[in-house]
Amino acid sequence: MTESRWPSPGGAFGDKTDEFRRYDDVPARDSIVLVTRNFPPMQGGMEWLNFHIHRALSQIYRVFLVAPKGAETVCPDPATVRISPALPVWRFLLQSFWQTLRLTRAVRPRLIVAGSGVAALPAVLAGRHVGIPVVTYLHGLDIVSAHPGYRCLFLPAIRRSSAWLANSRFTREAAIQAGLPPERVEILVPGTDLPALNQERGTAFRRRLQAGERPILLSVGRLIRRKGLLEFLERAFPAIVRRRPEVLWVIIGADPRQSLARPKVSMAERLRVRVQQLGLEAHVRLLDWEDDRATLGDAFLASRLHIFPVLNLPGDGEGFGMVAIEAAAHGVPTVAFAVGGIPDAVEPGVSGELLPSGDYARMVEVVVKQLDSPEVPEAIRKACRRHAERYAWPLFGDGLRAACAKTIAAQRPAGG
Repeated sequence: MTESRWPSPGGAFGDKTDEFRRYDDVPARDSIVLVTRNFPPMQGGMEWLNFHIHRALSQIYRVFLVAPKGAETVCPDPATVRISPALPVWRFLLQSFWQTLRLTRAVRPRLIVAGSGVAALPAVLAGRHVGIPVVTYLHGLDIVSAHPGYRCLFLPAIRRSSAWLANSRFTREAAIQAGLPPERVEILVPGTDLPALNQERGTAFRRRLQAGERPILLSVGRLIRRKGLLEFLERAFPAIVRRRPEVLWVIIGADPRQSLARPKVSMAERLRVRVQQLGLEAHVRLLDWEDDRATLGDAFLASRLHIFPVLNLPGDGEGFGMVAIEAAAHGVPTVAFAVGGIPDAVEPGVSGELLPSGDYARMVEVVVKQLDSPEVPEAIRKACRRHAERYAWPLFGDGLRAACAKTIAAQRPAGG
């Protein structure tokens, strides 16, 4: 495993001369507090999203961050970071509330931004105490979670935010059904980087795996039941292997380490055991490399298809599917079930194929047909890339800053 490549203070995130305004040049009245339980160097899509929330807001605001330990090593100005532990959850809630309250009293920010439904509780409590509006960024599970404790504790706080940003149409519709006013729930889908399509990186990844010219199917993400990897392994992959014996399925991910509801049984271990039982050891590689974004890029460039067999589980919805956008940014199409917010991330016939939930027979046919070509055709790569360009991080930043400015303006007295 190579060294993690989260940006560091000396890297792109630390460059305050071009992309970031200097903190000491920004008046205190233009401050914002970002509260999140998910931030680099912690791993995952939500961490990367909150990194870009901070990055986008820092272009015009002085951003104070309340986040878990380690965030101070990533931010350009560690003095603006206040630490709260990610676990246990009760400590995160208490410490982040106290830190946010102290910040709001000291700097009187224009706005508090909660990076998720969990962060909404301390953000809203502090914001209401001092009269500062709160914008909460909603992921699918923030709204559809069936956990009784979550619904009793966090949903009321979410409802008391001033405005909401939803990561997909699915999440927005769920939020409205939960009682949020439609006129104050905007869709702001996560973004993606647009890397250079250097196929030599893909070739190097193949060499590390000793994969030769075998076509690679790739799945990326936390190893949780919702992702549907075990079901795909049992109900689709053996048929694919029978028809394309040369195929290799690479799974990059790990069991959740900071999740509120960590599974009792390791999904990674369940996958390994089932692979052995099915006699598919030569066709499946499980890699714990999800914290290394450079390696993820290499894996995408080496792959023929991105497989995204998410399950349609009540109370555990897939809010968006940012990994499908990342695959498209690397010129790789996605084959997925059309559940949750995934239809917002995959455009059928352009960046991949969407299939009815649970139709594994159809998934087998689509994957086998795609494998008729030894590599992704150039026309498909270009179509995927064009699709991803609609989700570039600068566009996300524009939408985020506009939404925050709208909420700030709504709080100003008439004529103010």
